[in-house]
Amino acid sequence: MKKIYLFNLYVLSFIGLSAQAPNSFNYQAVVRNSSGLPLATTGHQMWVYDNTASKSGHYSIYSEMANFAQSVSQTAIWGQNSATVSNGIGVAGVHNAGGVGVYAAAGKSEYGIFASAGTSGYAVCASTTSSTDYAFYGVGKGLVTGTFSKASGTFKIDHPQDPENKFLYHSFVERPDMMNIYNGNISTDAEGIAIVTMPTYFEAWNMDFRYQLTVMVTFAQAIVFEKMSNNQFKIKTDKPNIEVSWQVTGVRHDNWANANRVVPEVAKTETEIGTYQNPEVFGQPESKRWKPKMQEMPVAPVKPAPTAQPIPSNVPSSINSGSTK
Repeated sequence: MKKIYLFNLYVLSFIGLSAQAPNSFNYQAVVRNSSGLPLATTGHQMWVYDNTASKSGHYSIYSEMANFAQSVSQTAIWGQNSATVSNGIGVAGVHNAGGVGVYAAAGKSEYGIFASAGTSGYAVCASTTSSTDYAFYGVGKGLVTGTFSKASGTFKIDHPQDPENKFLYHSFVERPDMMNIYNGNISTDAEGIAIVTMPTYFEAWNMDFRYQLTVMVTFAQAIVFEKMSNNQFKIKTDKPNIEVSWQVTGVRHDNWANANRVVPEVAKTETEIGTYQNPEVFGQPESKRWKPKMQEMPVAPVKPAPTAQPIPSNVPSSINSGSTK
C-alpha cells in the first residue's frame, strides 16, 4: 500500500511541475512536439503518431468515462472549433485505405452520434460523387422529426424470389401535397348498402376527401351514397351483395402539416443560382454542383514519429520502469 501511495504521489507531482510524462509510462499520453516541447501554441494541440497498429483491436487514442451517476452528464471526447470564420472542422476522421474515418456506437437509449446546427448550418453533411458508394449508410431504424428532401426515393430489399442474387427496387409515390391513401374491399348487403369505417383519427388528420369505387365480378353500379362523416362513409349498389373495391384519399391537416406545407416551385437563393444539385444529368461539369459552404475534409497526414526525448532525471525509478508497485 505504501509503494502504491508513493507511486501516485510521484505521478501527480511530476505532472504538476513539468506537464509531461515519461516515455515508458505506457498508459499516460506525452503531448509534445518533435523538440520535446509541450504543444501549447502550435497548430496541433495534440498529435498522436502510431505505427504499431499491426493487430486488430488496436487504439491510437482510447477514451472512456467511468460509470458516474446517471444524473451526471459526461463527455469522453469533445471537439469544438471556435473560429470566427465559416470554414473549419470540430472533429474530423479520415481513413485513407477504405476503412472507417469515424466510428460511433451507443448503448440502449443513447446516441452514437449527436449533431446539431444553427439556423443556417448543417448538423451532418456527407457527400460522394460515386455512383456506387453511399454518402450515408445506416443499418436499423431511422427517424427524422423535420422535413426530408431528396431528388428521388426508392426502397431496396433482397429480391423475394432470388434473395441471394438480386435486389428489388420500387419508387415512392410523389405528390405536391401531403396526401394519404386508404383503400380496401367491402360487400354490400341485401339492400345494396355498405358502410366503410375509417380509423378514429382519420378526420382529425385528413381533409379534402376524394373517392374511387370499382365493382368486382358482377356488372353493377356503385355510388358514394353518403360522404365522410364521423370517420365513415356509405356505399350503395344497384344490386345486392356486390363486392366493391374502394379508395379514399385525404390531405393532411395536422398541426405539423399546416405549418410546413410543401411549396412545389421555389426560386434558388443567390448562392444557389448557377449551380445544380445533379449537374451530370444536365451535361454540366462537377464544378457546377452546389455544395454547402464548408471546408473540405482533410487528408490524414503521414509524418515520421517525433524523436523520443530522454526521461528527466528527477523521475523516480519506479515510474521510469513502468511499475505500479
